Amino acid sequence: MKLCPIFINRYFHPDHSLTSQMQSDLAFGLNASGHNVGIAASDRHYDSPGERLACARDPIGKVEVFRAWTSRLGA
Repeated sequence: MKLCPIFINRYFHPDHSLTSQMQSDLAFGLNASGHNVGIAASDRHYDSPGERLACARDPIGKVEVFRAWTSRLGA
């Protein structure tokens, strides 16, 4: 049985921040290797904090992304 990694990061695909890109590459790579992957991320974009992504479950391919509301504090 393969591990089911869960990652937590403020930003995730389709965001273009460095941590988002690194985590996206890792998550999609692990998923392509047969792992079930879950992501917990915010509903914000790094470059456009006023824009919001859909909250709740947001599957991207076979990677399960769970987005939560966050404030603009620190952004």
